[in-house]
Amino acid sequence: MQFNQLLRNFSVAIITMFICIQTTNAQDSTEYVQYDVIYMKDGRVLKGEILSYDSQFGGISFKDPSGKISNFGRDDYKYFVENQNFPVKKKNTEIRPRKDKGIGFNIGVSASYIANSLSIEEDDFFVKQDSWSGDLPISLYASVGKHFGRQHFVGLSADFAMIADEPGYYALGARYSYQYDAHKTNTAFYIPFELKYQHIQMFANYTIKDTTWFSESSYSYPGYTNIETTYNNMALSIGHGFGFALKSGHALNVEISFMKSFVLSKEYTDLEVATHAPDETPNFKAYRLGLFYSF
Repeated sequence: MQFNQLLRNFSVAIITMFICIQTTNAQDSTEYVQYDVIYMKDGRVLKGEILSYDSQFGGISFKDPSGKISNFGRDDYKYFVENQNFPVKKKNTEIRPRKDKGIGFNIGVSASYIANSLSIEEDDFFVKQDSWSGDLPISLYASVGKHFGRQHFVGLSADFAMIADEPGYYALGARYSYQYDAHKTNTAFYIPFELKYQHIQMFANYTIKDTTWFSESSYSYPGYTNIETTYNNMALSIGHGFGFALKSGHALNVEISFMKSFVLSKEYTDLEVATHAPDETPNFKAYRLGLFYSF
């Protein structure tokens, strides 16, 4: 329930941010356009350009905004007005500068869904099975690096879990992002890459060749046990980001990324029930949604 509420608040924050930025970037201004106007006897009001007027007989040659030319006699219209101003609202979008040199910082929060699919081999204690474990850490994210022009950013990044099912999640590594849009709007499009070391703690459920007693008269065979495991991984992520330009080269960024992790080492910290560690092959995948402030 707590995670669901956090994700809802996270989504509302992103949507609110997007609306505020778009409203700030686009400012309405009023301009005026001039038309000659003919008020017809049949109730029509024609806007366009009077090409010629016969002052003796009242004939008018008239061109409408589409370029169509019409001729009217004096009996066709009540009166006409030349060079009448009409207001036209026009949206003026200020194209703001983006940071293209020097040191840059990103700080914010990220929500990662980390899934581990386990393939477990059978032995004298564990049953051959496919198991699954997962976590949803809400992390503080920070990165620092150098801009090489508008398009390239190279630096270091770090994630530290603030809320998670299991404590102790963190990630440290390198970051590169490539900004590929033409800078014709205040929304930047970029592709972030990260290579990082991950520290993850997870509980997984294992089916065992033993009896699990729930009470004196209630039991299960085969039984099961939960084992806590600490993984040290190397992770590679790629995604897509949207940067909403603010003043002075600052920006608010939204990122969606996919991450694949490769296990470097693992340690079982809870083997009270099991006689030995399981022979397992972990398979880590993750999806991350991030909201960052860049300056």
